[in-house]
This record gives sequence, structure tokens and C-alpha cells, in this order.
Amino acid sequence: MTAAANGRDQVDLVLRADQGDANMQAALERINTRAAETYGIAAHYSASLPAADVVGEAMRQALAAAAPGYVAAALERLAFDDELGLTPAQQKRLRGCAAELDPGVVEDLTGANAPIA
Repeated sequence: MTAAANGRDQVDLVLRADQGDANMQAALERINTRAAETYGIAAHYSASLPAADVVGEAMRQALAAAAPGYVAAALERLAFDDELGLTPAQQKRLRGCAAELDPGVVEDLTGANAPIA
């Protein structure tokens, strides 16, 4: 969350490696790992194609693997944006959509996968 000009909190929808929040870092790591693994698998199985096509296919597959996680993260974070003034039912709906897209990322963002101290 970042402070808005009017003093209220607003959600930063972008997951970045420099944010420092352990939950966001876990979600970002999950998404990036999935994309990298998918890229490697797709590159391996399309190796019989011309080199340029291998890279293109591997990248398409990696992006397709990562996209649901990024959308889920954005929905999860939007659900708690004070500026939107969402009702609890609307928040629940957004969080439900996020969980349908990528439950692991939602668990990371909410701390459900954090180690117990």
C-alpha cells in the first residue's frame, strides 16, 4: 500500500521485487518460477521447430502460465483498495475471482503460506 495524496491508503497493483513485503515477494517468486519452468518445458518440447519459433512458443507458454497469477494478485489487492469503497460483498467477490485464477498466489499474498514463527 502507498499513501495517496489525500492521506488515504491506495493499493499499488504492481508486484515488484523491490517492495520488501514478504508476502508479495512470495507471490512474485511463485509466478516467476512458474513462468521460468514453463518456458524451459516449452522450449524442450518445441526443440524440433526452427530456433526463432522455439523462443516464440516458449515465451507464449511462459506468459500464459504467469498471467493468471498477475491478474489474481491485482484482484486481491484491488479488493482492499479504500479508494474504491467496495462493500464487503464486493470485496469477497473480487477475492473469490482471484482465488479461482490462482489460489497459490492469493495464499502467498494473504500470508497463508508464511512460516509460523
